[in-house]
Amino acid sequence: MSIKNQIIEFAKTIGIEYIGFCRAEFTDNFVKRLQYSYLKNYNCEFQESDIKKE
Repeated sequence: MSIKNQIIEFAKTIGIEYIGFCRAEFTDNFVKRLQYSYLKNYNCEFQESDIKKE
């Protein structure tokens, strides 16, 4: 069973009815919007502040 299917099955066991997956890409537009949100202090406390951290 793939990791994706494992996550879906686990989610069902804890009551999550809908779950989705997407690719994570750091496009120029995404980085600009993230930088703007940091400047405006819109970020969450659990967000990484280093945008390009690997």
